[in-house]
Amino acid sequence: MYYEGIDYHIRKLPFPNLASESLLLSNGDGSYVILLNSRFPEEVLRARLAHELEHLKRDHLHQPERPVTEKEAEAEGRPAPRTAQPTASPQPTARPAFVPVPEPDYFRSWGRAMRWVRELLAQEGPGEGAARSPDTY
Repeated sequence: MYYEGIDYHIRKLPFPNLASESLLLSNGDGSYVILLNSRFPEEVLRARLAHELEHLKRDHLHQPERPVTEKEAEAEGRPAPRTAQPTASPQPTARPAFVPVPEPDYFRSWGRAMRWVRELLAQEGPGEGAARSPDTY
């Protein structure tokens, strides 16, 4: 599966645990990296790759005002859950600064991978992302 006009790379490597099958990361320069957890079976990874590519196709990473549940439903091909309409227009959020994606060998150390994730979360600033712990992904 390939989407023309979207610059992305796919990396398959063993994550430190089974908490996530995949991650979609922006390089901040218009290109993306899809990380697939090689600890899962191939059929799971194929489904997760299709899911992450759907996020790219629909430009979900650049729609911070939309609820995550809505974007996840779209990526899965399900109807979006009903959500209450906001009473005030959302404040625009700044995009995070560029954080380069290290080479795959960098992620072989859990501590280094978590430092990298913490750096990404710190750039989100106050709000929902900053309150999350990287261990919950």
